[in-house]
Amino acid sequence: MSFRLRVLALVVLVTLVATAATAWLTLRTVAREIEQSVTAGQEDIRLITTELVRYGRDKDTWDGVDRLVAELAGRTGQRIWVVGESGREIADSDVLAGGPARPVAGAPLIADARPVLPLRDSIAGGGAVKLAASAISMYHRQRKLKKCYLDAGVPTVISVGQFGLEELQPVKPFPTKRGEPQLCERESEVPEKDFEAFLGAVQPCETLTNVAMRDCLQTAFLRQISPVAPEPLRVYIGASDDRPATPPVGPVAAAAGLVAAIAIAGSLLLSRRVLRPVRALTAAADRLGQGRLADRVPVSGRDEIAALSRSFNRMAQALQDSEERQRRMTADVAHELRTPLTNLRGYLEALTDGTAEPSRELFWSLREEALLQQRIIDDLQDLALAEAGRLSYRRVPVDLAELVESYARQHFSDDIDIAVRAGQRPAYVDGDPDRLRQAVNNLVRNALTACRPGGTVTLTVVHSGPWVELSVSDTGAGIAPEDLPHVFERFWRADRARQRPMATDVSPRPPVRSGRPQGGVASSDARQAVGGSGVGLGLAIVRQIVHDHAGTIAVSSPPGHGATFTLRLPAHHGAGGPT
Repeated sequence: MSFRLRVLALVVLVTLVATAATAWLTLRTVAREIEQSVTAGQEDIRLITTELVRYGRDKDTWDGVDRLVAELAGRTGQRIWVVGESGREIADSDVLAGGPARPVAGAPLIADARPVLPLRDSIAGGGAVKLAASAISMYHRQRKLKKCYLDAGVPTVISVGQFGLEELQPVKPFPTKRGEPQLCERESEVPEKDFEAFLGAVQPCETLTNVAMRDCLQTAFLRQISPVAPEPLRVYIGASDDRPATPPVGPVAAAAGLVAAIAIAGSLLLSRRVLRPVRALTAAADRLGQGRLADRVPVSGRDEIAALSRSFNRMAQALQDSEERQRRMTADVAHELRTPLTNLRGYLEALTDGTAEPSRELFWSLREEALLQQRIIDDLQDLALAEAGRLSYRRVPVDLAELVESYARQHFSDDIDIAVRAGQRPAYVDGDPDRLRQAVNNLVRNALTACRPGGTVTLTVVHSGPWVELSVSDTGAGIAPEDLPHVFERFWRADRARQRPMATDVSPRPPVRSGRPQGGVASSDARQAVGGSGVGLGLAIVRQIVHDHAGTIAVSSPPGHGATFTLRLPAHHGAGGPT
């Protein structure tokens, strides 16, 4: 299966799963909302009946209940129709709101404000009958007392009294307007004949037992208190035109299908837009593999594909530049090797043919040419090991100032002055002495190459915070600004025509007396110590050594005023150097 089909299948699968999940979550959310709405409706019903019962118990009448009905309808959003037990309409929220009365829905609820006769399980027979008669008398008395208090403007508090019925107590002091404080209490007393009537009304229940007796007493109790108690209400909540909410399955399914269709269509367009540059990148990569390094991918836009195309073009350019450097390096190395090998061959053939006399000077010259070949090979090997991370280091505390001063004492030139500037304070770093000396050698050789006779190469060592800086400056012609970014690249040389950079330093040698020539550069060993092979490897090796020591290297060159190479290495962590 092609990449495009795989991407399309994946997008379609993700789209369908996401759409189905969205539809499921939507339906679940709607169902939860409906469930909460039903729960809220039940809470509304409980609120309406509770408030109506509380009103009836507080007022002992349903007069004025229409205001409460209108308020409850506004709070709950329900249609409320209240009808008395006799069929008399008490209140209708539709009519109170100024609209037509809508048909009711469902069976009515009962709102009964009358109390329940409190009977304990241990009371039976005559005791239960007397208790029921006393409860009826108590209820009548409390109703008269409440009316008297209300008419007299006496504030009262309600508590649970005898028989579990409510009992009214006036707030002290008794602010009656009729004279004596006990007037309402005397007027509310139940006459003895009324109590006898109550007792006679419940007397027939005495012959019954258990549940039957209790039901009979409760019925008789309610019948006897009816003249002073509010009648039970039938409460209708809701209207027939209110439809129960149902989950919108159809619209949700249609919306999910539309989203899926749009997503699939978008994925098709996106896959075409993505795969077009991908195919272009694939073709360019194939051409790159065939060796056509000059080919590039057209770039348009600023998205990730454009960034990938730009990265590919940079990679192709880097490969092309690398191949060009390799080609130039091969030519340079071949040229560097050809000249000394030609000299060696010529002298050896001359010695073989007898046209040249063997002498110490001749053998010294042949040895010098062989050492040059060895330097080229060693530099290439060091650079390869360094770039592979396999160049070995023996790290110890090294006094960089002492290393530079020691180097300057051992190496010299008749034509160019080598100066050292280092303070009295040691400049310790953690590093490999031999590799750091190799880096200094390459930098100094580079500086000697740039200087004319009579010039100066200056080595400076200073502390700079947590760093130790080593600068190598020369008085040469400097480096062109356009060449500065490339000086540390391997196989790069500003002057491609210069193949033997130390040729200007080699002066005619006088006869050798002690195995070492006198004058000019100290020796071929000294030249080897001062630098690289001359094919653009020396500075690349320096950069790698400094990088492996966790340091940095930079170059600056004011036009016409020489160049300065600056190494910054982390100072040794011990305050006073090695112990």
